[in-house]
Amino acid sequence: MLNSRYNEVLGFCGVDWLKGVFPGTLGLVLGMLLLLQSFMIPLDTSGLSRRQALLLGSGAGSSTEAEVKVVVWLPESDEASVATILPTGWDWKIRAMGVGRSALSASSSRKISKAEEESLLPWYLDFSARVRAQRGQVYLEERVHEGIDIQRYFAQDGAAPLQWTRSGATTSLSGYLSGFGDPVRAGSDPINLQVLTRMNDRGGETLLALPVLLTEF
Repeated sequence: MLNSRYNEVLGFCGVDWLKGVFPGTLGLVLGMLLLLQSFMIPLDTSGLSRRQALLLGSGAGSSTEAEVKVVVWLPESDEASVATILPTGWDWKIRAMGVGRSALSASSSRKISKAEEESLLPWYLDFSARVRAQRGQVYLEERVHEGIDIQRYFAQDGAAPLQWTRSGATTSLSGYLSGFGDPVRAGSDPINLQVLTRMNDRGGETLLALPVLLTEF
C-alpha cells in the first residue's frame, strides 16, 4: 500500500523516473508524509516578526554559511537544449534518465553566504518558472550544520504547517508558504516547503527543501 501511494505521488509530480532511483530515502520521507497527518504542538508566536526568509536570513540559527544543491529534471530534452536554460555560475552535471533515457537531470551545488542567500529565492522562482514551462521541475536544498527550532521557523515565515514526522533524532515539517513557488501534492496537501532537522554530538544539521526533499538527509 505504501509503495502504491508513493508511486502515485511521484506520478502526480511528474517524476515517475524516480520510482527506481530513490526508492529508499525518498520513499520513506514521502511515505511518512502520506501516512501521518498534521500533528502540531501549539507554539507561542507572540513577539515573532513575520518575514519570509530562507535558513540564514531567518535568524533561527547562528550559521553564516550554507550548502545549496539544485537538481533540475526535464522529461524530454537533450543535453544541448538543457544547457541553454541552465543558469551560469554553477558547475552543472547533466545525465540521461528514465526509460529510453530521454529525460535529463542536471545538478549542481555550492556554498553561499548570508548576503548571497538574499537573492537565492528570487533566483529559484525565476528558474523554476522557466523549467516548468518545459514540463520540468526544479528542486532546491539548503543545508546548515546546526539544529534549529523548525516550528518557530514556520511560524516566523508565516508558513502553513500541514504534515509532521519524527524518526529518531530527525524531525520533518512540511507545508505551504505563499511566495515560495508552485506546490506538489503529498496526499491531499499542497506542499512547497519542507524543513528537516536533527541533533547530534556535533550540534546538529538542518535542511530546507523546495518544494520537497529529493535527496538523502
